[in-house]
Amino acid sequence: MRRPALSRKLLIALRPGRASRDAIQACQDQWTWPEGTWVTPPYCLHLTLACCHATREAEEVLHAALAGVPFQPFRLRLHEVAAWRGKRWPAVFLAQPNHGLDQLRHDVRHALLLAGFPVWREKASWRPHVTLGYDARGARCSAAPPTVDWPVREFFLIHSHDGLHDVLHRYATAPGGLILPSQAPHRTESFISASALQRLQGARWAQPDLFR
Repeated sequence: MRRPALSRKLLIALRPGRASRDAIQACQDQWTWPEGTWVTPPYCLHLTLACCHATREAEEVLHAALAGVPFQPFRLRLHEVAAWRGKRWPAVFLAQPNHGLDQLRHDVRHALLLAGFPVWREKASWRPHVTLGYDARGARCSAAPPTVDWPVREFFLIHSHDGLHDVLHRYATAPGGLILPSQAPHRTESFISASALQRLQGARWAQPDLFR
């Protein structure tokens, strides 16, 4: 008997470049994290445009749909932090309202729906953000957060699993505004274990439930 195809959780997301990522990490350093908080590792920092599930076979259809999304670079700013109540109690770095971001989110989600992929719907109170940590009930930011300037020149298709992010494809624009889909290096961009994190960077990243 043939096994049913397994569905994978996929993110369509923005990923900060090095300078923006360093600035976001500086904001993380301003927080006091309760024991048990999952602090987002550097290479998992992202801003979600859409999320869906797909089999490996369907991922090629998804890739083709995303390759057709019109996209122009824009500059994003993160300027405000919050700790949201809920099942995972996320601590977030909120983005300022941005027309380029709104348009890209709309176009990505529209492309997914046209290609037959259900897209999760946010609550009315949802705002675009980068998640700094989960299970952060009681976390406090000790200072006013920096304003992070984030030049957005590309977006990514990411396989999210076991606390890790595998970059599957990236989508960037040519000088003439044409989108250039490309195969990204198929790699896991996160750390391997809590013990490895502790050895490399100290206890800051060595959270007890890091990869659940």
